[in-house]
Formats: sequence, structure tokens, C-alpha cells
Amino acid sequence: MAGLREIQGAIRSIQNTAKVTSAMKMVSSVRLGKMEDRTRSSSSYHDAFETLFKRVMAKVGKVEHPLAQQPTGGKHLFLLLSADRGLCGAYNAHILKRLVSRVDEEGWEEGEYLVATVGNKGEKLATFKGFSLIDSRGGFSTDLPDEDVKSLLSWLTDGFLRGEFSTVEILYTKYYSKAKYVPSSLILLPFSTPEEQEEDGCAEWLFEPDAQVLAKTLVPMAVRGMVFRSLQEAMTSEQASRMMAMTQATDNAKDEIKKKKKLFNKLRQEAITSELMDIIGGAAAIE
Repeated sequence: MAGLREIQGAIRSIQNTAKVTSAMKMVSSVRLGKMEDRTRSSSSYHDAFETLFKRVMAKVGKVEHPLAQQPTGGKHLFLLLSADRGLCGAYNAHILKRLVSRVDEEGWEEGEYLVATVGNKGEKLATFKGFSLIDSRGGFSTDLPDEDVKSLLSWLTDGFLRGEFSTVEILYTKYYSKAKYVPSSLILLPFSTPEEQEEDGCAEWLFEPDAQVLAKTLVPMAVRGMVFRSLQEAMTSEQASRMMAMTQATDNAKDEIKKKKKLFNKLRQEAITSELMDIIGGAAAIE
């Protein structure tokens, strides 16, 4: 009967684990719903801004802005956007794999590029893999406080303008749906002006202030929008990955409970059968 008691203990332990993972799944589901709404709303704004920016640039032509100029020195900077916590499946591992892939694509050796991270898990994984970090920041809250975004953006743009970074590339997880989020990358700096669109049918545009002045004002706004959007999509992807991981963990726990119960019933039946045989055998011996 000792074996049966051990199995019963294992079943209770797995049931407790399933309760925890189920609760985490529900919390992640609620957070994901909120993040999805924010991502969709901000995506609509960013898409509209990009469309307007392309139309303006089609009229203005090339714009001279420090953030759009290639600096003479500096190294390529990879900014890795990861999570602060685990229990989100392979989310953090996949974005680190993207970093390794990009370094291999360029054929760079250590010291020929720079790495910075946002999120504690990214810092730990990158350090474990042997990457030297020049900066690491804790992950932002889901509200994405404006001061945190400004601090990160200032550090990136100031380093670029000083010539410390030749290029700034953001590695993040692009969000498509609850079941699809893909490790991606985008070149933030030097800022590349969008390709010109076809003529929009307007005979003449009137700019106030001057078109070049307006374009130079829009460039920093576009750069900030790219940083904000990548952060938001990364955080939404994190919640989706955590919800899927907790769903899978809960399902696995339920499957394991079924297996344990089946084994428990089998052993109990064998024990009962064995006792009955002993009783029958003893009665037969008395007769």
C-alpha cells in the first residue's frame, strides 16, 4: 500500500501545480486582452502616421537630419527586447537565437559589435551565452511609462549622434496574433526615409512651416514611434507566449493526473485481488 500512498501524494502535488498554472493562464489571458487592444490602437495610429510621412516625403524629397546621416565611426548596436520574468515558453530563448543568427549572418567576431538589453531575462541569457553588454535595463511595465521610453530613446539617439553607434538595430518579437509572434529586427538608426508613394492626386501641397522644417520635425517623431511600437509588440508577444505556455502546462498536468489515476486504480485492483486470493486460499486450506 506504500506505493498507492506515494501515487496519491503525486496526484495531489500535480493537482496543486495545475491550479497554479491555470491561474497564471487566466492572468496572462486578461493582460493579453488589454495589451492587444492597446497594440491595435497604437498600430492604427502608427500606420496612419507612416502613410502621412510617406506622402510628405514624396513631396519634400531627401531630408537632411542628423538621425538620418551615417556616422563616420562607431559600432553596430543590437538592442535586445526580452522579458523580465520566465514561464513564457521559449520567448526569451528565441529572441536570443535571433541575436546569434544576426551576428553569424554578418560574420562578426566579439568586439566588432555592441549588445544592450531591455529585460532581466535577456541580460542573463546574453551573459550566459558570452555576450558582453554595454547597457542593460529592467523591463518596462505594461503601461510603457513615457519617462522610461524617453530615457531609452535618449540613450540610443545620443550614442548615435556622438558616433558611438554606427547603426542601431532592435531585435524584438513582432506580434501577429495569439498563436503567431515572430522574432524580428528593424534598423532604427540611421533613420531611413520611406520610399516614395505614387502621386496622391493633389495638385499642390501647402506646407506651414517650410517643408524641410516640417520633415525634420517628423523624423524624431518617427524614430520614437518605431521604438514605442517595437516595445509594445514585444510585451504583447510575451503575454501571448506566457498564456500559451501556461495552457500547455495545465494540459500536461491534467494528462499526467489521468495517467497517475489509471496507475493508482490498477495497483489498487491488483492489491484487492491479491487479498481476495489470500482469503480464498486460507478458507480452502481450513476446509
